[in-house]
Amino acid sequence: MTSKSNRRRLTTLAAVLTVTVTAGVTTAGARPSGGTVKAASESDQLAALYEKAKQEGGTLTVYAGGDAFRGQDRVVQAFEQRFPGLDIDIKVDLSKDLVPRIDNEIARGEVKADIAHIQLSNDLERWKKEGELLKYRPIGWNRIYPQFKDDGYITGMGVTAFANVVNKDLQTKGEAPVEALDYLKPEFKDQLVLTYPNDDDAVLWQFQQLVKTYGWDYFDRLRAQNPQWIRGSRPAANTVVAGTKQATFTASNALNQPANSTVAFTLPKTDRFLSWAQSASILKQAKHPETAKLYLSWLTSKEYQDTMVSQWSVRSDVQAKNGWGTIFDYENTDPTAFAKWLRNRTEVEKFRNQIVFYLGAPKGDSPTKETFPDRP
Repeated sequence: MTSKSNRRRLTTLAAVLTVTVTAGVTTAGARPSGGTVKAASESDQLAALYEKAKQEGGTLTVYAGGDAFRGQDRVVQAFEQRFPGLDIDIKVDLSKDLVPRIDNEIARGEVKADIAHIQLSNDLERWKKEGELLKYRPIGWNRIYPQFKDDGYITGMGVTAFANVVNKDLQTKGEAPVEALDYLKPEFKDQLVLTYPNDDDAVLWQFQQLVKTYGWDYFDRLRAQNPQWIRGSRPAANTVVAGTKQATFTASNALNQPANSTVAFTLPKTDRFLSWAQSASILKQAKHPETAKLYLSWLTSKEYQDTMVSQWSVRSDVQAKNGWGTIFDYENTDPTAFAKWLRNRTEVEKFRNQIVFYLGAPKGDSPTKETFPDRP
């Protein structure tokens, strides 16, 4: 015989786990006695997805665009702590190298990645057209800015900007470069580190904008500063953090730095700067689709966006802290421009070839060479 307290617990659990999926949209709710539907909290929705993921089992495999080996360890630890018993393997590699790998896995019918979040949104769009993505609208879908999502195949995870990463002492003294022309000052000769633009489409976009604004003469004068050219934006930022060089504009960093940080992250006041939403998609051939749905919903949940996103949220109800505005508050950036530019591959490759003409091929090993031991 079931006790009244047990019946209440069972009724509550049933309400929480009542999940309705309509056209790829996951919602959860319970129907109170009054007859109106009360939407379940995001936490309850995650709990329901968690139960399905536990039943699925196995290890979720994520291919993540980036240029720091094991650069997503913080996310791995947070996910496994938030959802005990689930395993996740996030493999970080340059987006330009993940794309052909995924294409080859699709061609072989041996897709290893369950979900991918990469910089090259044009390839996510291509996979969508080719029918290789699973339609799924994660938790918080209605709160995600429309600019950072499509109809349910591609979802933004967070907004990133590349701008000034500078020595904190220079910032304190008011001597740090802010605008593009500041980097040409004599005092910064031999003191700059820059990511190879022909190795990273985001940096390539930055240089395309500089040439568009100031002409190729700017590029010539910047090269005359004898910067250290390096593979990867994170390695460029780390070089400034280490004090080896004084500044870069081809990197990102958290908006709010800890008190003991050796660097400052600043935006130009007038020059255009790069911003975009790094986006994610679930592969249609995913071996762990339920866990992929949980992972994507966790990424877009308010709890994740409020605590784990180091720059700007893709959600309208999560604001950057300490006086930073939304990404739409800055008139000298357009977070949709980079994605539009990526679609014109003829224009992209034409400009890349001109950079190669001057700089040659990027020198040095990939910063993520250990990610895949089978890499040639």
